[in-house]
Amino acid sequence: MARSVDFYQRVSGFSILSEDEENEIVRLGVDGKMLLSLRHENTTGVIDHFAFGMEGFDVESATGMLEASGVAPEPVNIDYGFHFKDPDGAIVQLSQARP
Repeated sequence: MARSVDFYQRVSGFSILSEDEENEIVRLGVDGKMLLSLRHENTTGVIDHFAFGMEGFDVESATGMLEASGVAPEPVNIDYGFHFKDPDGAIVQLSQARP
């Protein structure tokens, strides 16, 4: 859990908004808004990927920000974003926010 919390803070700039130690949950976000909740489970679920939409997304700036954080974006066949992996191998898509 600590590795994932550190990763999402470093890559996204999110801060810890609250923690529930009993249930092993950490909620992260920006400006008091929760945007990501991480929960530790002994058995993990299977997902293909999840996505973050960013207002004003720019491939070059986002690539530079990720690479500065030690993350290598993986180009995919989409015009508006790319994928990268978190420390546990979950695929994260970063792209332009959609209404």
